[in-house]
Amino acid sequence: MSDSLAILSRHPYFVGLPPNILTAIRSRVITKRYKKGAVIYAEGEASAGLYLVESGTVRIYKGSADGREQD
Repeated sequence: MSDSLAILSRHPYFVGLPPNILTAIRSRVITKRYKKGAVIYAEGEASAGLYLVESGTVRIYKGSADGREQD
């Protein structure tokens, strides 16, 4: 992350937290880059944590039993 502390402090989940708490959260940040079209997380998988998008876009959808996808 370019400046993970600044990014965290602007995110709605973390706005208003004191700097020491933000610093503690930042120490646990793991930065990953994904190629376009990569699957980051699939429904039913155990979550590895909280995912925050620093830049770019992510498509979130739910698949139905008949194979359709709903964004």
